[in-house]
Amino acid sequence: MTEETGTLAELNVKPGDVVEWISNRRLHTIITSEKITEDKWRGEIRANLSDYGFGVFGAEMFRLISRASDTPKTWGEMTDEERDAVPQSVLDDPTNPLQIPWRDMTPDVKGALLLAHHEGKVIESKYYDGWAHIILVLWLDTEAYRVRPPEPKRETVAIEGYVTSNDDYVSSGTTGATHRITFDVIDGKPDCASIRMEEL
Repeated sequence: MTEETGTLAELNVKPGDVVEWISNRRLHTIITSEKITEDKWRGEIRANLSDYGFGVFGAEMFRLISRASDTPKTWGEMTDEERDAVPQSVLDDPTNPLQIPWRDMTPDVKGALLLAHHEGKVIESKYYDGWAHIILVLWLDTEAYRVRPPEPKRETVAIEGYVTSNDDYVSSGTTGATHRITFDVIDGKPDCASIRMEEL
């Protein structure tokens, strides 16, 4: 495990890298990342982080936990030393990102899974390359289980307006609009990569 800290640009993150956002102490896997070349955010990183979503990251500080190339994909692929270095917040996550088998789960996670099953939430078991909904849960020691993560809430926002004689863009509601800007919002956070503008 590495101890590098810096911005996402300084860390030169790639998809699959795992980082800790220092200000909120949460772990995130980089799903997508690209360096921005447009003037306004030139040099910053547009990224999709697990458990966060899309955003533009400039001065935010991160700690590099592991690179995609040296990240064990599952609990079974980790050495004992690597398992000991896994943060408690990951071990206690009932969505089981490391595919920890039932026998190795913490009592808190087992309790959360049992309660979720009792409440009728969907329990999934690791199945080949993905997760499968299981109806009869047997809680086998060698199987990895998780609560199905919620689907991200996605909505589209549209802003209509016009350009003034001073070349300012003014939001107008619907009266006199000449242009429309639309973008997606995922779990309450704007997806900067989805911004579109059209002439009406």
